[in-house]
Amino acid sequence: MEITGKIIFIGDTREVSDKFKTRQVVIEEKTTTQGGQEFTEYLPVDFNQIKVDDLNKFVVGNNVNISYNLRGRKWTNPEGVDKYFLALNGWKIDKAESATATTVDNEAQVVDESDDLPF
Repeated sequence: MEITGKIIFIGDTREVSDKFKTRQVVIEEKTTTQGGQEFTEYLPVDFNQIKVDDLNKFVVGNNVNISYNLRGRKWTNPEGVDKYFLALNGWKIDKAESATATTVDNEAQVVDESDDLPF
């Protein structure tokens, strides 16, 4: 699965144990409903192990595409009550092309057909 949005937060790398480290990035994604109503989603995505270093190339404000896996887990608290958690685990992050960059590229491809032909 993939999401596209603007980075609004990049966390520090947390070393949970000698063998596991994690880092979180939060993406702001603008969404429009079928009725035309716009709203904003804030999506935390976790990068783990060697993937935490992939975030070093990005800063807050960058528009990015993130490929992720959806992960869920169950935890039973000390009182015996089951709790369920959902996480987005990122495995790839790339800069997204902005709308203005695409527009500029398309305008550059327009051919000027008003040449100096004598007829």
